Amino acid sequence: MSDDRKFFPEQFSPEKVSRGQFSQGDLPSLIQVTRDLTALIKKEISLLNARRPGDIASLAEDKNRLAATYHQQMTALQQAGGLKTAGSADHLRLLKKVTREFQEVLEDHKRKLKALKTISEKMIKAVGDEIARQANKSQAYGANAKLKDPQTAKTPTTLTLNETI
Repeated sequence: MSDDRKFFPEQFSPEKVSRGQFSQGDLPSLIQVTRDLTALIKKEISLLNARRPGDIASLAEDKNRLAATYHQQMTALQQAGGLKTAGSADHLRLLKKVTREFQEVLEDHKRKLKALKTISEKMIKAVGDEIARQANKSQAYGANAKLKDPQTAKTPTTLTLNETI
């Protein structure tokens, strides 16, 4: 079994996806992939809330595979005629419910990332502004063409950025 197949239930193989085949039996697979992707994004949000963004990198491979599988299954579903031909009413209701939850979690994720990005940008700007303010002290010359206060001469400023926020 290839590594790619761990995210594809047996009834929904990568080969079926690439041929755009989707049958009523594939709907439970799509529902499960949507649930798995939702759970993974919730885990990312909890890591962001715990101020552990570095730990998200370990989820990237699984997230990419699940997102690709979700996209391929949705494409196959559309090519097969959409939701009308997808399956039973019960499965369709469940898919709609799971998809709604997925979209809500994606919105939360988007808001969280935007907030963190804004905070990071403002913090970096504030640090840069303070460095510029301290480094740009004006130099005044006296009547003899010498600096009035040699301590005001510009000195190189170093900046170290700790990526942990």
